[in-house]
Parts: sequence; structure tokens; C-alpha cells
Amino acid sequence: MTIDRFITAFRKAVSMEMEAMRDRLGPFEVPLLDGRSHGGGGDSGEGSGGDEPEFYLFAIGRSNDKLVAGIDCDLVAGTGHHLVAVEAVEGEEVIVRCGEVIDLTAMPQTLVIYPWFLYEKLLQSLQSLLESDQFHPGTAIALFGKGAPTRMAPAGGSALRPELNDSQQRAVQLCLQVTPAFVWGPPGTGKTTTLGHIIVALLEQGRRILLTATTNAAVDQALARLAQLEGAREPLEAGRILRLGQTREESHGAGLHEVVERLDRERRRRRERLRELQEDTATALAACDRLLATLPERGEPYQMELFSASAGSARGGRWLEEVFSPFHARLLSGEPEAAQRAALERRRARLCRRRALVDAELQRLFAEQRGREAGVIRGARLILSTMTNVYLSPALAAERFDVVMVEEAGMAVLPTLFYCAALAR
Repeated sequence: MTIDRFITAFRKAVSMEMEAMRDRLGPFEVPLLDGRSHGGGGDSGEGSGGDEPEFYLFAIGRSNDKLVAGIDCDLVAGTGHHLVAVEAVEGEEVIVRCGEVIDLTAMPQTLVIYPWFLYEKLLQSLQSLLESDQFHPGTAIALFGKGAPTRMAPAGGSALRPELNDSQQRAVQLCLQVTPAFVWGPPGTGKTTTLGHIIVALLEQGRRILLTATTNAAVDQALARLAQLEGAREPLEAGRILRLGQTREESHGAGLHEVVERLDRERRRRRERLRELQEDTATALAACDRLLATLPERGEPYQMELFSASAGSARGGRWLEEVFSPFHARLLSGEPEAAQRAALERRRARLCRRRALVDAELQRLFAEQRGREAGVIRGARLILSTMTNVYLSPALAAERFDVVMVEEAGMAVLPTLFYCAALAR
């Protein structure tokens, strides 16, 4: 069969490239900042004690196109190494899952990505074209010249776009009538503008679309031009247009995280309050530890002074206000140091319990968010993503489309292009 010959040739080529990459390239490194627990009980020096995975959130120090949800990486924290899975990349933050506790005080912290992992995933994706009937390999075979172009049945919507010139109008008409269709033009001829109008026309016909490209820059440029069109305003505001993957450019409200948050404002407010409580709790715990370090161990006699009841009362209560209210701090200031230590330890234990509850609630909201994300993705009419993310992202594994559009197709890696085309009905 033709599909078997394509897949066999692609897998052989990808395997050779993967081996060559192992020989000549090292891993990519993504510096991380401001690591904190994101639920599951993980925190510096302490864990949940169970078998549940820990979730951690980090700020991304330097973007890398290879950092996408669904990949496995090595997280280096100081001298420690941890195998982690990237759960989500949201703007300038990344959430990872780890089966063990990561010491968040160990520095520096870096994600190490092995680039040949992308080829391993691509090999698996190509193999799935042979093993599953949920793909449309005939579309890919026609794209590669081994099948005749197909005329599509007319659908609703108008191809006439008064803003476009004659050649641009013909390009829109072609893409609504024939598959596969190719739009070519030298720089400055308005290809990206035409692409936006093609998308609007297809949305008006009720089509579900995947727009992909080899680079984030190409995807972002297409989204920026599309956002300027009147026909895209309503689906953008309704969360029907999604930009998946990492980008530093304006997402025009189409980022997955933005759409989910916009559709669920109360959950967002609750998560923000929990994040603040998490940070306040961590600050209070650190203060407890500092104050406990200044006191002798419980059971040691305190030194009586000439004009005070104890060494603790000689300091006054201000030093305890880092942890207690001013009133409670004044009361404790007159107590022996052993009593002060006992109060601090009780306070620390309560803070640890509160931290565990906050982490558990954040993890629950995170799991709920992932469910919401899946629902938003299923309901999207247009998804924009890089080609690498299309086969890497677990969120896109089950998604199929009426139309797949490839921007800057001449730059595409052929096996990846073949896989993406097979997602189009």
C-alpha cells in the first residue's frame, strides 16, 4: 500500500537523522526561576510522603521552541537530577510533574531537553497512522502527489472579499473548492492577509481548522493578521480560536490559558487567592524557622536576669510579630523561652497543615483546569500551533479537523507535514 511505503521511508529517514543528532548535538537547556509547589504536597525539603506525583510551577528564564507540553525532561536543581514531565506551558510559566520531591532551595534550576526526543515522538506518531483508523491518510497521500485533487462540495459563506485584489480573491476561491490547494507568492503580495480571509471564509462555512507552521513566529504572524479581521472578532471573544504552545508575542486573547480563565473567572480568582495564601504561608514558615533558630532547645533552663523574668522577656515582643499578631506577641514576650518555643512550634505545625491544604486545593483546581482545557480545545473551531506541538501535545492527540492549513509549507519537514495532513478530513 502507498501509505506503508510512505511511513517506511519516513521512519527510516527520521531514525537516521535521530542517530546523527545524538552524535553531533548536545541537549538544550532552559533556565528556570521562582520555583514553587503547585499541589501534591511537594515543597523544599518536605513531601507528601505518598505515591502521588508532585507538581511544580516555574518561571521560564529563556524561551525555547522545544519546550512544549507532553515531553519528558531532566530537571537539574543544584546537584540533583529529576525526571519530569511537562504538564503545561502557560505564557512565561511551565508546570512539571515529578514522582519525587524537588528541593526548591537548590540552585541553579534548569530544564534539560534532549532534542532527539522530538524524533522519537515523531516516529511514534508516524506509526500511529498505520495502527489507527482515526486518521485520514488519503489527504496526506494526495498532498504528496500520489492522489488526484478533490473538488469540495459548496458550503455556506461567501468567498467574495471586497478588501482583496483579483489574485487574492482567486486564492480564497481555490481553497474553498479544491483540496489540496497551494497559495504561492513572493514577499509583499499579501499572502498572510489572504490566509486570514481564507480562514474567515472557512469558519463561516462551519469548518473546523488547524493552522500550523514550523515556527512560532509564522503562527503568531498569522494570528495577528487574522485578529484584525472583522469576521474573526466574534469567535475570538467566544474562545473558539485557540493559540496553543509557547509564545512571547501577543496572543490576542486566544491563548488556551487566557480562554479558560476568561470562561471561568471565579476559579481564576480562587486560584489567585490560594497563590497569595501559599506565598504568605511560606513567608510565615520561614519566619518561624528563623525565630526558632534564635531560641535554645526546649528543656534548657533560661538565664534569669536582674530586672526581667526571663531572657525572652528582655527582648520585648516586637521580634515575635513576624509570626504572631502584635497583641499575641506582647503576651508571649513575657513568657519563658521554653514557652515561646512551644508556641512557635505549634504555630509552625498549623502553618504546615495549612500549606498542605492549600497545595491540595491548588492541585484540585489544576486538575479541574486541565479538564476545562480539554473541553475548550474540543469546542475550538480554529487551533493555531506549531507542527512540532501538533504531534507532541497530548491535548491534540485525539483532535481531528475538516481543514489543515500549513503556513510557510516550503519550510516544513516532510514526515511532520505528512502527519499533520492526515489530521484533515
